[in-house]
Amino acid sequence: MVAGLLEKPLMSVVAPVYAEDNYGSAASFGAMLGAFGAGALLGTLAFSLVGRRLPRRFTFLTCLLVAPVVMFGSLAATPPLAALLVALAVSGAIFGPMNSLFATAIQETTPTGLLGRVIGTVSALSMVGVPLGATLAGLVVAEAGLVATLIGMGGIYLALAVAMVLNPALRAMDVRRIQA
Repeated sequence: MVAGLLEKPLMSVVAPVYAEDNYGSAASFGAMLGAFGAGALLGTLAFSLVGRRLPRRFTFLTCLLVAPVVMFGSLAATPPLAALLVALAVSGAIFGPMNSLFATAIQETTPTGLLGRVIGTVSALSMVGVPLGATLAGLVVAEAGLVATLIGMGGIYLALAVAMVLNPALRAMDVRRIQA
């Protein structure tokens, strides 16, 4: 839910303002989204090839810690557009495995009869923060500016990642289960 509160408003509120203020065009915003999306697709595809050989929890937590630092850090640094596109593609590639790992953990630990309800509930909860996040992001950008907003969002995401690292329940991610 916290990730949704940060990620969706980043792309729907903060990034369009960022692209206009720093690069002066909607095309730069489209390029930013495209670079991140291409990186995420490549990261997911690469993970599909090697993922079964990687420890799940370590991979998930590493992605959760590193990807936001690359994404929010590069945005806050306001580099030239070409450098930002590379950084966004890299952060997308690092984010790539996370959804697959998360979905796998849910599917392997949820009884078959409850799977639809659990996935529906998790999907709904992940979107709960989006309207609040978009509103807050708009207000913070207007009051504090883009760079301060990005640093704040990145700091919250990093706090979330650290909390997840300290969560002992995530150790269950490394236990591979086969459902009947």
